[in-house]
Amino acid sequence: MKNFIMQHRKLIILGLFILLAIDLGLLYQSYQSGKEPDYDFVKVKKGDIAQTVSATGSAQPASQINLQFVASGRITEIKANVGDKVSAGQVLMSQDSSDLAFQIQNYEAALAIVQAKFSQLLAGASAEDIAVAQTAVANAQKNLEEAQKTLANAQATAAASLTHVYEDAQRTLSSSLLTTQTSLQTNKDTLDSTELNINQTASNAQALIDARNLKYLAELDYNSVLPTINAAASTYNESDIDSALERLKTTATFSINALNRTYDVLLSVVISSSLTQTELDAFKTSISAARTNLNTALTNLVAAQQTIISQKNTNQTNINTAQAAFSSAEGTLATAQSQLALKLASPRQSDIDLYTAQVKQAQANLNQARNQVAQKSLTAPINGIITDIPFEKGEMALSSQTAVSMNSLSDFEIKSDIAESDIAKIIAGNPAEITFDAFRENEKWQGKVIKIDPAQTVVQGVVYYKITIGLSGTDSKVKAGMTANLEIETSRHENALIIPLRAIEQNNNVKIVKIMENGQIKEKEVQTGIRNNEGEVEIISGLIEGQAVAISK
Repeated sequence: MKNFIMQHRKLIILGLFILLAIDLGLLYQSYQSGKEPDYDFVKVKKGDIAQTVSATGSAQPASQINLQFVASGRITEIKANVGDKVSAGQVLMSQDSSDLAFQIQNYEAALAIVQAKFSQLLAGASAEDIAVAQTAVANAQKNLEEAQKTLANAQATAAASLTHVYEDAQRTLSSSLLTTQTSLQTNKDTLDSTELNINQTASNAQALIDARNLKYLAELDYNSVLPTINAAASTYNESDIDSALERLKTTATFSINALNRTYDVLLSVVISSSLTQTELDAFKTSISAARTNLNTALTNLVAAQQTIISQKNTNQTNINTAQAAFSSAEGTLATAQSQLALKLASPRQSDIDLYTAQVKQAQANLNQARNQVAQKSLTAPINGIITDIPFEKGEMALSSQTAVSMNSLSDFEIKSDIAESDIAKIIAGNPAEITFDAFRENEKWQGKVIKIDPAQTVVQGVVYYKITIGLSGTDSKVKAGMTANLEIETSRHENALIIPLRAIEQNNNVKIVKIMENGQIKEKEVQTGIRNNEGEVEIISGLIEGQAVAISK
């Protein structure tokens, strides 16, 4: 057999590799075609949850119990005397708590306010509030329609006003063009007059040369502007009219310059028998009148441009004002519609979570204040006999002083070492449930924490703190040295939301649970509180009572 294996070793190894590859392929195929994980669903329940610290200890003969107040204060009542037998829970002494009474009133009022707001949120908007919101939407819609009409009117008025202004500008163009044409003709007639014979009568030769050159340039410019003027007249396009106004201003300026120089020529003309002073003056008057008419035409052209600009600015201002009013009306309507939608909508889960947390916070503040009031009273942790009361009514009792000393009626107490990770949870007065290894598990004793040693004890490098549990009542079955199992209740929350601890998952330090929403499993962030030894945890925010939580099988 050994020889067979050695001879066929390569084939055997190859076969093993093939079988391994087949198994891996089947496994991968099974993974790829696998179904979504199945879930169990549990509902969020409301109830009491208690946080406990588990420990072991041993029974020892009872010693004297020294009771101290948590905080310093003035003693207002002493309800026991030395030698009195007292029962567990009996009030022995009280400090002044009047200042805390006002805090409790404030916290009760704050709790009532946030609970009322929460109830209002869950109840939704009243019929009156909805009616007011609906009226606001209707008014906003009406205002929007009015603003839309105002905007349309402003736009129509602007268009009509601008059309009217451009019609006036068109008339100004026509009259100014005619004035320019007439003035140029007057200038030409004067320079070409045989009666004036200006070539012979003018003494200013340079002025005459300039006048003829300017006349030529003015006429040339006039002829070049005609297509622009004609285009504006035929198309009635605003841009063409703007161009024609600007262009004709240049032509009028050329013509004025030509007339000015011709007048200079006339000033140099010498009268003679063939040209009287009266005749010369007539030529001067004609040129002056033409020049005046052209200046007036130029002024009219500039005024037409300014009127167009002014009308455009006025139109834009009116339209902008109407547009702003329209946009404001749109925003007002949108806001009114949003407010109505909020009043008609069911409360958001985020708002419910917020108010739930606020109620819990207000309740916690009230509980803390009530706990502080409770700490103003010293109660007997167990049944016992008062051995010493070193204070009188009205005296100040410091937190470091023993206020009442007593001996237990029980023969034994439990000593236990508590790890430093748990000691901060325990305070004097915490109740404890006790069982002994020597007896059956259903045989239970009750007790309370009566002492916490301030100094630590180090055992094999681990820090512990020793506490003392006082047993309630007497029982001859308990013997010194018996091992005791302790469940110390360190915190209890009533009417808390509770789910199984295994439903909580951690994702980047965020606690989440899975819930069913719209037929799909979705993750939801939660905040947790205390947990008990039964695998349950308190939910502070993120869930509501009755909500289904998914737990992977």
